[in-house]
Amino acid sequence: MEKILSKTAALIAAFVLSVGVSSVALATPVGTTGPIQTYGPPFGAAHITTVEGDLNAYLGVSDVVYLGRLDSSGFAADPILTGTGASLSGTGLTGTSGTWTFIQGSTVYEVVGIEINGGSHGALYAVTPAALLGFWDTNDLLAGNSDNPPDLSHLDFYARAFGTPPGVPEPLTLSLFGAGLAGLGAIRRRKAKQQ
Repeated sequence: MEKILSKTAALIAAFVLSVGVSSVALATPVGTTGPIQTYGPPFGAAHITTVEGDLNAYLGVSDVVYLGRLDSSGFAADPILTGTGASLSGTGLTGTSGTWTFIQGSTVYEVVGIEINGGSHGALYAVTPAALLGFWDTNDLLAGNSDNPPDLSHLDFYARAFGTPPGVPEPLTLSLFGAGLAGLGAIRRRKAKQQ
């Protein structure tokens, strides 16, 4: 019986650890199924509204928001992130491929869409499942460009609010952790009685 309880407690602990880090989903390289929409200039405020609408329609939701722009000079955040400690960073920002990472700060946003821009063209990708990190490339930005693929101009990020604020465990995680602790306590009491 003691071995069964010990193994059960170990399995619960392993599951709790895996659930606890599940909010950092890895987005496989964007572009594997092609862009869901492509764009040409101009790329101003009206364009952002258009992209939000395209992502809302594609995802069947109505709450997609613009997070901001990332390019070789850094991250220009949308005002919704002011004072939250959120940030975006990436690699390869002057080339044709790289990675991106979104630090949530005190927000509950996760990235659901990335518009990759280069050579005066933009391609929009859905990030499914919503994620905090992933890959990008300019391989789909070929038409009408002298450089194929072109170097990155900038990345625009779109998000939705999910779950609980970072650092606040979800109820299921807390329940499983409590069950694991109770199991470990039972094993210790049993061992103490046997001695």
